[in-house]
Amino acid sequence: MTNRITTGSAVGMIRVDSELEWKYAYFAKERQWFAFCETLQIALQSSSLDELKQDMIECVDNLFTELAKSGRLKAFLEKHGWELKQPLPKKKTKSTVDMSVRFERVEEHDLQEAFC
Repeated sequence: MTNRITTGSAVGMIRVDSELEWKYAYFAKERQWFAFCETLQIALQSSSLDELKQDMIECVDNLFTELAKSGRLKAFLEKHGWELKQPLPKKKTKSTVDMSVRFERVEEHDLQEAFC
């Protein structure tokens, strides 16, 4: 399933020409949902799938907003081989991210290594 992160208005939008992949699974023993984005090396957990997906989107949005505010977003994007679709918003502007995100459900054992 591919979605787009678009949580705000066009003002302050950070448009990135890229796609992130989040893998997620339900860990029955813990009764928790876990997700991992290998590209960003970010792991999350939640008690519900809807909450987990929202957390995945918010996490990326917050990361890019903080990178933009600190002036490190351009270097971060270059490191990953990503390009902006339009100039960055001003640092003091509240920003949101617009990029493609793929959510892939996997088996619990496929995420074990990410959480150990």
